[in-house]
Amino acid sequence: MRFRNIQALRKGRVRAKNPNSLWSHFSYPMLLLASAVKLVAEIALMAFLGQALLALLAGEKRHQNFFYRLLQVLTNPFIRAARFITPRVVIDRHVPVAAFVMLFSVWVVATISKISLCVQMGVAQCR
Repeated sequence: MRFRNIQALRKGRVRAKNPNSLWSHFSYPMLLLASAVKLVAEIALMAFLGQALLALLAGEKRHQNFFYRLLQVLTNPFIRAARFITPRVVIDRHVPVAAFVMLFSVWVVATISKISLCVQMGVAQCR
């Protein structure tokens, strides 16, 4: 029923009772985008946390650990992006921390936008 109403609104046959309902069909792709960005940020943040935990547990031999190297493969694109964004004054040793902070900021923004879209669309339609 809702899909037919949107199709009728697009063709101009029916007027929208609520002016915001005309733009409601844009909410679904935005919700998908916010969810995808949030998911990528969560995976990268968990990889950073796992890498830090393995560094604490394995000590100096962490570079020989298979799982540590696997987590490095997952986090390297984000560290490279952070290195590209940060100024040269930032020491290379601090770039992973900067990448973690940037990813956490992206996660917060994606979570807030997803909550906003879910409230706008209705929580029942957000699932």
